[in-house]
Amino acid sequence: DGPAQLRSPTSVDTDAQGRVYVADPFNERIQVYDPSGRHLKSIPVPGGEVSRPVDVVVDQRRGDIYAFAYYVDCHAFRKAGAHQRKAKLFHFGPFERPDLKAEYPLPIADQSGRGVYGGDHWQGRELRATIDPWAPGDTPYVWMYLGFAPRGQRSILTPMVYRINPEKKTLDLVKSFDEQCRKDLGAEDDGWGWGGRGLVCQPTTGDLYVTGGPPVVITPDTGKVRIVRFPSGSPSYFDREGLAYVRDAVKIARYDLSGNSCREVPFDYGEERPGYISVVPLLPSSLHCMGAFSVSIHGHVVVGAVTGRVDVSNADSAAQRIREVLGDAKPWRPPLFEGRGGNSILRVYDKHGKVVHEDAAKGVGYMHGVFMDERGGLYLVTEAQRAGYFDDLTGMVVKFRPNGKILWDNAVLPMTTLPSRTPDAHKGAGHQGSSWWEGAEWFYGGIGYGGKNNSTCHCPAFSCAFDYFARTFAPET
Repeated sequence: DGPAQLRSPTSVDTDAQGRVYVADPFNERIQVYDPSGRHLKSIPVPGGEVSRPVDVVVDQRRGDIYAFAYYVDCHAFRKAGAHQRKAKLFHFGPFERPDLKAEYPLPIADQSGRGVYGGDHWQGRELRATIDPWAPGDTPYVWMYLGFAPRGQRSILTPMVYRINPEKKTLDLVKSFDEQCRKDLGAEDDGWGWGGRGLVCQPTTGDLYVTGGPPVVITPDTGKVRIVRFPSGSPSYFDREGLAYVRDAVKIARYDLSGNSCREVPFDYGEERPGYISVVPLLPSSLHCMGAFSVSIHGHVVVGAVTGRVDVSNADSAAQRIREVLGDAKPWRPPLFEGRGGNSILRVYDKHGKVVHEDAAKGVGYMHGVFMDERGGLYLVTEAQRAGYFDDLTGMVVKFRPNGKILWDNAVLPMTTLPSRTPDAHKGAGHQGSSWWEGAEWFYGGIGYGGKNNSTCHCPAFSCAFDYFARTFAPET
């Protein structure tokens, strides 16, 4: 690439003069630009393909430049120097004289093989690092987040703080927040260090639940933390009365957390399960749709489940699978119509567990989130690309009327005549084709990142939030 160009940039920072520093790992350099985008300088990082700079940080106190080099889990990194990786921290002088001052080995496990699990192969970054120039003393602190572990070892999911030691050319440990969390929480290996963390707030108390494994509960006013253990799983949502809802692949259970107890609140129209009084049974789903769950201000439970590809040749197979997973639950098969694609079911229950909408978004594909406002309007978060939006790896939020249809041009039961208007969405959501959303009130595209939009696989990498004022909070790429 040319002297002013970039090849898969991975990090950016600025200095006090507004200059922009970009990590350009596959050109083994740091690129510097002025605020208008004019290229000013290239700073080569030694080591070639085995120490590619992926994080660049400018010391705002002294002006020095730091580059972190470690493995980033993607196909390009796997192909280049896969068995010779060396995790290092490079220390350069300031912009005017960016000579290499020192190199420090990073306290990262052997990266000669992948040795990590979690994070998608195409988009995962299991490590983070930065410089704290305001630490006391003459050298900055290094903060690192080691969100991975070699196979067979426990993952460390909290920051580690190190002090740069120029004499020994080492990074000396200052503090391990992982150890602090274990001390404060009294947590065993099964209580801390799990991946897939999420955040859920209990509106009646303000307590913040860090979910994924036994939830860590933070009281914001005091900062105190504790672990609350549920009979199974972690709360997926709280309703406005503070009741906790725990959703897994085949059911929803509800709990009252008042006092120090964790008491099940059964659903009137639910079904008994071993260890439960009455739960809402779900169609068997996969982890990929577990985020499609919420409770409305009126207590309506909105939940999505992945059912698999709609099959017109052997439609009873899905019903048989439901019987096998749920036992006595009633089998259900989605009604077919021309153009019905998708692979998910969106169902709405009232606060008693009675079905309100059995198939609320007919033909919908994978969903990253769902919500119902006080008037019954649905909000669907999908990785399907909004038609006309330039980036086909982004998703969209759709406000949708219950019981509307999504029609696909590559459905297994094809449409005799395609709609005359331009499609509303393309790709994603388990489909390669285009779709028309009959029942949509509005679309908002360009959100999140759906790295699998060009295949039938699906790894959610974004989510949205909603509140009782019908406001949507969505991350844009």
